[in-house]
Amino acid sequence: MKFRNLILIAVSLLVIGVLGGAYYLFTNLDSIVKSAIERYGSEALATKVTVGGVSISLSNGQGTITDLRVAEPSGFGDGDAISFGEISVGIDAQSLVNQKPVVIDLVRVMDPRVEYVVDAKGQNNLSVLQGNISRYAGSSQSEPAAAESSSPPTLIRIKQLQIEGTEVAADLSALGLQPKQLKIPPIKGSNLGGANGAPPATIATQLAENFVRDTLVAVGKSQISDQVGNLLKDSLGDEEAGQVKGLLDGFLNSK
Repeated sequence: MKFRNLILIAVSLLVIGVLGGAYYLFTNLDSIVKSAIERYGSEALATKVTVGGVSISLSNGQGTITDLRVAEPSGFGDGDAISFGEISVGIDAQSLVNQKPVVIDLVRVMDPRVEYVVDAKGQNNLSVLQGNISRYAGSSQSEPAAAESSSPPTLIRIKQLQIEGTEVAADLSALGLQPKQLKIPPIKGSNLGGANGAPPATIATQLAENFVRDTLVAVGKSQISDQVGNLLKDSLGDEEAGQVKGLLDGFLNSK
């Protein structure tokens, strides 16, 4: 066989391989995104994150994520700490081609539900999730995954984040208090990942951190925090109660 023919065959196989990889990517994009959310979300929050479905249309640059759920952290029972009915995503389809970075124009979340659970010691599930996020962020910076170190990760940039209609159901039964309902103001963010984008693990951390932090701030500004603090004073004493309640105050002062 002539050398020229060998070159043509090699080039043809290369083109077929590239096209096959692109076909796999675009025909399996929904499942790839679903798996990424569940993987990085679960790692960042240190509890199970599940997604009901993902639907992405590259032709119009739109995507939908449905039934995203964050399980309660260890020690706070079964069920979901946070649930999202539907998340709509606007995608810069052209950025998927060059991936420098992948640009998401808008992430819009409507009517999420949060279960704010306080145990008998005054600890709450959202603060536990916040601590998990902080530890994950520190470990992911100091100990990059071996798989990611062998090849550059896909970088993502989110231009705008909007979360509206969040409802908080406060379970204070461990303290002998009645349940409370709370609506919190819209949560907004911009330029997540920076101009150059950030790895999926970092984006997952930023998204979770924004939502949990702002929810805690809203709870801290409500009457729920005062009621919990007053009850803790009766049962633990002023000093210990102040130390527990100080966690929420810390979030308020850092806002």
